[in-house]
Amino acid sequence: MEVHNTVLREIEHELAERHRLSISEFDTLVNIPLKGTRLRELKDRVVLTQSAVSRLCDKLADRGLITRSPLEEDARGAMSNRLDSGRAEDKRVNRFSASCD
Repeated sequence: MEVHNTVLREIEHELAERHRLSISEFDTLVNIPLKGTRLRELKDRVVLTQSAVSRLCDKLADRGLITRSPLEEDARGAMSNRLDSGRAEDKRVNRFSASCD
């Protein structure tokens, strides 16, 4: 367990230093499919509360990595989509994580 915690801290540090992403922001970003997803579905993918996913998506939208838009058919729902900048950041982070193998 100690090794796991050490590795996780190193990953968190590298994500923050190289990409200005928390591990939760990274997890949220990579779990938004290219076609987009409802926040309710994203919540199930990242195993966070609805309010945590909503706050993370707000942060990612403020950084220009995703869009967040209301759903016409559900006034309480929202849709998130990765922007080109979010896809590019995802690729950069994936290259970084592949280099850690």
